[in-house]
Amino acid sequence: MGISFGNVQIRNEHNNTKGKFMDLFRSYMEKNGYVTCDEDDAESTYYLSFKEGSKWVTLGSENYNRDDNYVCNDASEIAEGLQTCCLSVYVVGGDFAMVNMYNKTSSLTDRVIIGNCYNEDDNAKGEKEHWEEFLKENATWEQLQKAFSGEYVFAQEGVREFAEYIDMEPRRAVLNFDFDNDINTEVMYFMKSQVVKSHPTITVTKNAVEKSEKKLTLNSAFKKVFGPALEPLGFVKIKSRYPYYVRLINDEILHVITFKEGHNYTFTILCGVATVYRKEINLSGKPIGEWFNDVFDMYQYTYQYKTKNELKTMSKQLRYIKYSPYVDSVQYNCNLISGFKYALDITQKYTLPILESIDNIQNVIDYTHDYNTPHNMYFKNKQYTFMDNESEGLLKIKFCNAEDLFLKSQKRLQKSLDIIRYHIENNTGEFLQEEYDLKQDKFIKNAEKRKINYNKYFSDKEWYNKVIVELDKRKEYNTEILKWYGLI
Repeated sequence: MGISFGNVQIRNEHNNTKGKFMDLFRSYMEKNGYVTCDEDDAESTYYLSFKEGSKWVTLGSENYNRDDNYVCNDASEIAEGLQTCCLSVYVVGGDFAMVNMYNKTSSLTDRVIIGNCYNEDDNAKGEKEHWEEFLKENATWEQLQKAFSGEYVFAQEGVREFAEYIDMEPRRAVLNFDFDNDINTEVMYFMKSQVVKSHPTITVTKNAVEKSEKKLTLNSAFKKVFGPALEPLGFVKIKSRYPYYVRLINDEILHVITFKEGHNYTFTILCGVATVYRKEINLSGKPIGEWFNDVFDMYQYTYQYKTKNELKTMSKQLRYIKYSPYVDSVQYNCNLISGFKYALDITQKYTLPILESIDNIQNVIDYTHDYNTPHNMYFKNKQYTFMDNESEGLLKIKFCNAEDLFLKSQKRLQKSLDIIRYHIENNTGEFLQEEYDLKQDKFIKNAEKRKINYNKYFSDKEWYNKVIVELDKRKEYNTEILKWYGLI
């Protein structure tokens, strides 16, 4: 089974601008007892995704991935509150999708089930009278009904198909805001209105009421500790739903610092290096992907002469940082801040010096190999392909030649031999002499083969030219993303 997720599609019947629509949504929330606030104070967070020219606005919430009730309730209430049509879209494990329509009232107007519902009796395929007003020009009810009734490997395929017939962008019809990278998405934070009546004729706001200290979120604690330390070094907290501090070098290299939450009250500090030449820069979702290293990764790849026991000890100290789940908010906050201060100390010691040294593309190429981040180019059926969104492998074609790549390879392989020799000479028990001899023999025998393989990259002029064109396109695309993030 795949993931379950949902969103709400709101009909923007009057073609309101993004700003006007957000004002309307803000007013709707205020009538329901919520006011806008900063991220740290937020009790509810909504993501609104816009498409120029479209009459549908996509609404997302982290709650929508937990339960379809959240999606349905919001869709029904917003339809009545904004006096428009809303669709709740919920995909269950990729097996089936449930689409509910609410038309200016909180009552259900129509329902469509796409795919194989677990309840065989629920075969709702919609009623023409409720859908035909939303059909785009030249689309027919028969086409829409066929999309509702189609056989799909994954139900979201059917959602994309029916979206086209009602002039909804297919990609936005299946947005999952935990992972979506969309520069047209706006984030709105809300908290419950805290108005207290202390006298029949006197109203005081929450700022005038004494209140207990609020527990910090991990995001706010991270920003509180890391922000003042990273910002003087040129890092900027970018416009994103997740806390990324990014430093841009020469408008083409990114140094990234963030964190991820772990199990049992732990978190891990992550760093990454990216360039505008990768297929996609995605800093809108959670920090996932092999291009991120944690602090222990940075340590073990830097101190490669350490023994396995030494590395095991350091892993416990650097990888998962614990904090205590105190009930008392003051104790909780102090402990959490203390944890992030320790995290900052180890980041400054083991991560930042490495990032400081990566100030040109050649350094990036070396980093991808030395710190084991994606750098592959794929060769299949006599065709090189541009796979892997995170790979920086094509940098080697634009910024190196065959001789450069061969020498870099020789240097890395020689270092791995030197590490084995060090352990043998110091009797650490990590390696045997036979292992060294075997690896050295392979190193010598395969040198010419490696040189021939690197020459292949540059001998195919047609493919080489395609790479250069591809990299130029990527740079142009990613530069626009960096502008939206506020880095350029």
